[in-house]
Amino acid sequence: MSRIYLAAVNAPDWLALGSRLDTVLSAGFAGIDVRLANAAHPTTAERELAKRTIEAGIGLRCHSWVGHRAGDMAAVDAASGRRDGEIAAAACSSLGAASFGANAERDVWRGRDGAAHPKAVDYLNEHAETFLTSVRTRAAVLRGEAKGAAAAGLTARARVLEAEARYLAGIEIDYVGFAVPAWHYKPADSDHDGDVDTEIPEYQRIIYSRVGVMAYQSSLADLRKTIGRAERRWPEHTEARRIVPWLGVGRLEAGSPVGSADAARVLCREYAEVTFYVGFGAIGQVLDGNPKHESLASIARELAQPRGVA
Repeated sequence: MSRIYLAAVNAPDWLALGSRLDTVLSAGFAGIDVRLANAAHPTTAERELAKRTIEAGIGLRCHSWVGHRAGDMAAVDAASGRRDGEIAAAACSSLGAASFGANAERDVWRGRDGAAHPKAVDYLNEHAETFLTSVRTRAAVLRGEAKGAAAAGLTARARVLEAEARYLAGIEIDYVGFAVPAWHYKPADSDHDGDVDTEIPEYQRIIYSRVGVMAYQSSLADLRKTIGRAERRWPEHTEARRIVPWLGVGRLEAGSPVGSADAARVLCREYAEVTFYVGFGAIGQVLDGNPKHESLASIARELAQPRGVA
């Protein structure tokens, strides 16, 4: 069965569950992926949800939109990628999260006249490289301090420092969002550098530990089509089973559910990880569901049972 994460898009909704939040955190999900509205300034609610998740002993990840906009276009380059990578590293490590998901959508990819932004890949590459360099550099510093503490006989202090260093060294960065930019923007070489601006090159792809593919359709065939197109563009992650479908959770929109419980069950059995996207107004789907889509907790309990066991 998949490891199932819940993307917590609006932390206040989760804290408003009160004592029922403990029920969610003990329902058998692999973890919570907390969306940061602004990675530069994680809110009190986001920090509290992260803390409660860690205390429950399940996985904690975080994600946030990346990029910038000027008017109707993205406004990104290598320098802004480096700045934002440092910000993301600080936010992720301050929460104690195991990974940061870079949610790259139009503020990264939208260029002029329907084409992709020519600096999108430069931005993403610097963002990811800077993120990893930041946490790994800090880990190396702490390891040095741990050795010094051990040499001075401060055993307990050395253990704390070494544990923090191990945590930082293990932090990962994931890609979430426009898994196939060519779905959204025309292929072009706007800066005439010889590269098609909608293509994410291999050297960039392999930086990311996982690729979250947003697939909110309600038909299994449509979901397979969306995920399959992403798999063809991210072959390294497909082979390593690091493609993670992000699925709708059945929130009703114009009377119809966004997502399908039956399709979710199938995909949860086929993929190593699946994330349920609990967006604004969808918190009720976690424990209660609705007449057209059962609760996520119910799906998780069912999938945790061996096949053929009621």
